Amino acid sequence: MAFPPILVGEVAELLARAYVLASSRGGLTTFKPDADVDHKDFIVDRRGGDRHGYVQVKCATRLRQKQVWCVARYLPDQVPTSARVFYLFAFLDLGSIELTRMWLVPASDFNRLAYRRRRGSRIELWFKTPARDRRWERFAVDRQELAARITALMDAAPTEQEIFAPAKSLGLRLVA
Repeated sequence: MAFPPILVGEVAELLARAYVLASSRGGLTTFKPDADVDHKDFIVDRRGGDRHGYVQVKCATRLRQKQVWCVARYLPDQVPTSARVFYLFAFLDLGSIELTRMWLVPASDFNRLAYRRRRGSRIELWFKTPARDRRWERFAVDRQELAARITALMDAAPTEQEIFAPAKSLGLRLVA
């Protein structure tokens, strides 16, 4: 039975989450937003801490011109720029059901290095590797080091602004 295309993205995300949990030895946790409306497939959080990152997984299941090709499509004003957003580009081997090649790319680097194309009202940002100019090589990551690389990116990202008195601003009253 052929692998249902509708499952490809979900399987890649689940494998990526498993790799993060396993390679962190429980030092990181992951969770999935209720809906994928914000281009964040899963959230990574340091156990016992408040440092977090957002991961968008893009995968290919076949090579095109001997390259892994992945695309992210956005409205022009919705391209992620946060230092806490990371793309995980991967090759999903459907025979072994594993991510055999991965690249962890911060959003700022992806936005700068990606091939761009306008398609209708959207902007397409393309990841294609291997590239002649080797632009993606430094982002290659294996399963064992995935959590450490995510942790380093989270630690390097500036602290997000805190929301002061959220209950007041939302018209809520917190009860102790």
